[in-house]
Amino acid sequence: MSFNGENSILGLDIGGANIKLSNGADFHRHEPFALWQSPEKLSQKLGELIKAAPSANALAITMTGELTDCFENKKAGVAFIADQTAKASKLPLYFYLVDGRFVNLETAKQAYEVAAASNWHALAKFVAHTLAANQSGLLIDIGSTTTDVIAFENGEVMSEGRDDYGRLKNGELIYTGSIRSNLAGILLKVAHRGHVCPVMNEMFATTLDTNILLGHFKPGQHRYYSADGMGTDTADCVRRIARLIGKDDLTFHKEDAREIATQVYAAQTAQISHAMQTVLNRRKLTNPSIFVSGQGEFLAYDAAKDVMKSLPESTSTRLSERLGIGGTSCATAFAISRLATDWMGRSTPSRIEVSK
Repeated sequence: MSFNGENSILGLDIGGANIKLSNGADFHRHEPFALWQSPEKLSQKLGELIKAAPSANALAITMTGELTDCFENKKAGVAFIADQTAKASKLPLYFYLVDGRFVNLETAKQAYEVAAASNWHALAKFVAHTLAANQSGLLIDIGSTTTDVIAFENGEVMSEGRDDYGRLKNGELIYTGSIRSNLAGILLKVAHRGHVCPVMNEMFATTLDTNILLGHFKPGQHRYYSADGMGTDTADCVRRIARLIGKDDLTFHKEDAREIATQVYAAQTAQISHAMQTVLNRRKLTNPSIFVSGQGEFLAYDAAKDVMKSLPESTSTRLSERLGIGGTSCATAFAISRLATDWMGRSTPSRIEVSK
């Protein structure tokens, strides 16, 4: 699918901790933004990001930030995010719903239950329609906080759940990610120097620390997300992980921290592999095409390798190989841009779906 300035649509994925932008081609931007801390600054932030992006004729929007605790409920969250987006730009706005429709602002607010948390569906639909036409398989997308495990068949998204609750109970949404997940929520105990020690259930360290120590992220990267607001050099990560078992960096060293990081990574891989197998068994998919993406693409790839040991004819594809590194880290925004462009090619703004 080609892109030019005459039909460009900027995709926006507005989450609780991040905002992602992509024009579905050569521009991708992943911006940290703690929505729950500064909701009143959302329109200003969006405006700055849109202004810095290549010129576009419209915005295609999906969101996941509607359940952050600054909002009373999903309805209020969807309405706030939608209104803030409209305030940030005078471009036409097209909101993506979990049922696959693009709608205008007022319809999105009225249909808040299917406007909420729709980014996973957009990405899965893009993969199913564009990258895996006539195939069946799974999309594993791992972001900073969550993992999506979504089945597709013959160009269609085949999820059991449509909202967060439905996907959680069906194993299609796992609250484990590559950056912001609390280590105390992944393991109750860890092995340390030949002993097993319970962990302290505090937000001392996160998967950002473990993945820096394991080489998945560079030291100093993603400083914005550190649990204590301090740096993300190797020594910082070691210090934070030490506190997980009541130690400090005077009695706890890099080798100790790597030992714990390896256990955390193994636990995450096992949890995601189990969810993948559950979804595959439910859909009776025997030779799936597996696509992995997101900031935690490396974790998704390793989980997929575990599952594929019993599926010798299945294949795995990294979206970074198809979209580039920037594209996979902003894959949901990339997908919504491409889906909207395709929709505009088959429709016109005057035919946009609205409530009766």
